[in-house]
Amino acid sequence: MEFPEHWLVERGLYTTVGGDPGDRAAVKRLALHAEQAVPRIAEQLGLPTGRHVRIFLTHSAAQFQQLQPGRPEAWADATAWPLRAEIYLRAPRVRAGTARPLEQVLDHEITHVLVGQRFHGAQVPRWLHEGLAQVVAKEYSAETTSAISRGMLGDNLLSLDDLVAGFPHDPLRAHLAYAQSADLVAFIRNTYGEESLRVLVRELAGGRPVRAAFREATGEGLDEVDQAWRSRLESSKLWFPSLVGDGAWWGLGGVLLLLGYLRVRRRNRERRAALEREDALQRRLEEAWLREQRVPELPPEPPWAHPVAGDWPSRDPRDGWSAGPPQGPLRGWISDEDLEDGLLADEEGDPLSTRRD
Repeated sequence: MEFPEHWLVERGLYTTVGGDPGDRAAVKRLALHAEQAVPRIAEQLGLPTGRHVRIFLTHSAAQFQQLQPGRPEAWADATAWPLRAEIYLRAPRVRAGTARPLEQVLDHEITHVLVGQRFHGAQVPRWLHEGLAQVVAKEYSAETTSAISRGMLGDNLLSLDDLVAGFPHDPLRAHLAYAQSADLVAFIRNTYGEESLRVLVRELAGGRPVRAAFREATGEGLDEVDQAWRSRLESSKLWFPSLVGDGAWWGLGGVLLLLGYLRVRRRNRERRAALEREDALQRRLEEAWLREQRVPELPPEPPWAHPVAGDWPSRDPRDGWSAGPPQGPLRGWISDEDLEDGLLADEEGDPLSTRRD
């Protein structure tokens, strides 16, 4: 896509930024920021600066939709097309007053472009793509911790295997996956060092399986990293704001809710322990009865003897490749395909993209 003829265009070494003359100040500000951001983010993640990036600052919602090489979602605040090396932003005058700073949004999208180009057209693991973009753009906010705390409150946190398999389709679970991706990337960086992220990106971009890539990047297996990460989350106090938020920090109601929550958790643990004891006792009684009757124990029935829905073993998730994009009121959008006709479609005709919450 070429810039409209009447647009103001600022050309630099790494990027070219264009926008309506009425947005002159924003165009110049973004051009200066982008020239500094591209080499900074590339060095931070151990990536090449890649192709020259064109950044379109659109002055209306209609123009934002029309100039895209494909059809973005209506809720999208910005889009990135890595293989085309293009980024589309909304001008400040058409963005909500409470929206994040445009420079922060641009850092997020530049990260998507650089990471997407490093994978040379292969689909980037969704958790890695979104986690890196959030951490690089310093978007680990109160909204992120709130989403994680709600997941902790209901014992619904996703495991690392869950994230590797792909984001859930359920909007609430997808929102949690998005927040946990940022937390996971931050955990890897803070625990194993900045170099671990560079190695992880390099190994996954080179086609290594996820488990092998984690071993190379962290020196530990995927299960060990998952256990350490989730243990750190579960031992934190992130669940407390969700439990007693909305001004009830010092109220008696919050205290009562906290006590009730702790009681429910303890009761659930005791119930699970009692069930495990009953199962063990039942197995011992059955074994004793078999010995008394001198009846040889029958071999287990094959799985096809009594097929019941849900009994079949599930297929192993694909290492490093995300499933479909989540649905819901997300705020960002990124394409991982670069088709000459400007449309995104998978083999079944469904949009093939990754979206940013």
